Amino acid sequence: MQRNSLVAAPGGLDEEEWVTVYGFSPGDTNLVLREFEKCGAILKHVPGPRDANWMHILYQNRYDAQKALSKNGMQMNGVLIIGVKPVDAAQRQFLDEKLNSSQGFMALPPQTPSMRAAAASAATPSKASPRPHHFQQTTGDASGRRPTGAIASPAKSMLSKVADLMFGI
Repeated sequence: MQRNSLVAAPGGLDEEEWVTVYGFSPGDTNLVLREFEKCGAILKHVPGPRDANWMHILYQNRYDAQKALSKNGMQMNGVLIIGVKPVDAAQRQFLDEKLNSSQGFMALPPQTPSMRAAAASAATPSKASPRPHHFQQTTGDASGRRPTGAIASPAKSMLSKVADLMFGI
């Protein structure tokens, strides 16, 4: 039985559901995840290949995924507008197979701050990805990364730097 809803997949509203979020730089991943956590419990997230501008997010139920889909075209800060769409059928099958075989995915830390701190200190990056799959709270700039704060600002492209130089913006 198939329901008529935003997410076209068989099953009920209580089943897990994937969405794809796109239109952000890898440096804004934590900001995007924090925003999409507001929609509901995120079970997993799978970033795209290195320097990709998208990631897949697995919600605990379809209702939460539909709330995430309603954020399509949302402006997150002054310069970041993101898109959200249901995961394509072929991608969903691949993600479900990977999830069932437990290869390369790491769960997000628990929701409580004390449990999140404990999970973040114990978490290690997966060999399948060069980036860790948990929220990072760094204060230094030793590795060339921007420190993550309450609101991340996107990196400026070369074109925007040239425009700033030419037009004095």
